[in-house]
Amino acid sequence: MKPPVSADLSTLPDASSESPYINEPPDDDEVLLAQAMDILEPQSYKQALKSPDSPEWQKAMDDELQSLRENEVYEIIPRPRGQKIVDSRWVFKVKSNAEGNLERYKARLVAKGYSQTEGVDYDEIFSPVVRFDSLRLLLAISASRGWKPRQLDVKTAFLYGVLKEEVYMHLPEGSREEGMVAKLNRCIYGLKQSPREWYFRLVEYLVSYGFSVTTFDPCILVHSSGDLILAIYVDDITLYGNTGKLMDDTVGALKREFKITDMSVISWLLGIHIQFTDEGITMSQTTFVERILSRFSMQDCNSISTPIEPNSKLKAATEEDELTNATMYQQIIGSLMYLVSMTHPNLLFTITFLS
Repeated sequence: MKPPVSADLSTLPDASSESPYINEPPDDDEVLLAQAMDILEPQSYKQALKSPDSPEWQKAMDDELQSLRENEVYEIIPRPRGQKIVDSRWVFKVKSNAEGNLERYKARLVAKGYSQTEGVDYDEIFSPVVRFDSLRLLLAISASRGWKPRQLDVKTAFLYGVLKEEVYMHLPEGSREEGMVAKLNRCIYGLKQSPREWYFRLVEYLVSYGFSVTTFDPCILVHSSGDLILAIYVDDITLYGNTGKLMDDTVGALKREFKITDMSVISWLLGIHIQFTDEGITMSQTTFVERILSRFSMQDCNSISTPIEPNSKLKAATEEDELTNATMYQQIIGSLMYLVSMTHPNLLFTITFLS
């Protein structure tokens, strides 16, 4: 059975639809990793230079600048008169592997998109990401058919987006020249339109190779043969189908157009550990759970058989009651909601009740 498809990209939902638009991949898990490993993620260029890990951060910045040069993302020109200049900054992150251990230091040059002016620097900005229920469905289909999904990572994905507007940006800290600015030739992380332009760039390329966008999820594409399905989450692409010529040809086509890292059989996606057994596919977020427990000082707690006491009731607080920390309570609920959406639907009633 083939999912319903449509090759018409104009049918994308508007910004009021259920799918959120994003500018960068979520990084809450990376923040928890940094905290757990006692690594200070610099909040500025100056902090990075003064950091104990300064050599690693400097190498990460050098790698990013080299990538920008290779992709001809911008050209350095004298500052034009009467033109608004978008500011830029460095963002520093630590990246983990499937075991939750430090994998590498990453520095990314981003534009300060909040300084852009609507109608001048950008127009539409909505960009979809694959829904979690779509991913669960695809993994269930894979388990029933014995597929082993393949995972690809697109390097510097947003740089492939075609920038339609004329945008000028301050040069990156550490490389600035008096009176000179960067005239952007391509989209860059931080620009409001970057996610949308990258999405359309990728989808239009895939459509030319026989794929169509499904009507139930704009980030799920199906090949005309019905034998291969793709899911897109920003720069992560997963392929679902039998291993063979069609899958290899599709990966080869993507590699010819974009800088791709082939991660082979999927094992780690959006903070979820995926394992293949004789019985099917298992999904777990053990590392994420352990970090949540550590973050909220619950790492030594005892386990219980049910997520909430039967017949529990909530009541409105009075002036005499000692109020809890509302911000921390919201953070706990938010962290658990992510678990519910992917691997722990058994917590749905409890989280809904406590929300």
